[in-house]
Amino acid sequence: LAELPIRRHSSDLWQTSGSVLALARTCRLSAYDACYLDLALSERLPLATCDLRLREAARTLGVSLFG
Repeated sequence: LAELPIRRHSSDLWQTSGSVLALARTCRLSAYDACYLDLALSERLPLATCDLRLREAARTLGVSLFG
């Protein structure tokens, strides 16, 4: 893990909470899963998940899937 280019994402909770809740409602996701989808969208990064609903939401929104 030490060799992976992992960086901490810092964002304003008030700024992102609206988009996360909207994604959760629209895509029928938990707020937890919607956070990951929102991060993938905002950073233009692929999403790694085995959750079928989250994978479908990512595909629908044009987020590439890792693996």
